[in-house]
Amino acid sequence: MHPLVLDRSSHLPDRAPFTAAHREAHRVARSALRALDLGAPSRPAGWRYRDVVTLLDRLDADDGRRRVEPATGTRPELVAAAHAALQRLADLGAPADDVAVVVAALRAAVAGEAEARDAR
Repeated sequence: MHPLVLDRSSHLPDRAPFTAAHREAHRVARSALRALDLGAPSRPAGWRYRDVVTLLDRLDADDGRRRVEPATGTRPELVAAAHAALQRLADLGAPADDVAVVVAALRAAVAGEAEARDAR
């Protein structure tokens, strides 16, 4: 299995229902990631953030909500907000391995953006 593919089969049967705190953490992370995508310096860099959003959404597939609200801040602030929200999801009981995959993808997207910026 590809390292960035979530294996949800082991997590679905005993997963607790999402709370308002889960939804809020997901909304904050998704909003920050979407702002990073829209403000990316190139299309490929933006696509990396979209991939992270896709992985994040797989953590929350049962909920069916895909809320995004305008997020403002510098790119480092948006990355920090996304990291904090992902940590909050883990603290609230989201599968740690799945959250780690999303965090790794976010780090890869940030590194890819930095490489693209340095190449200019």
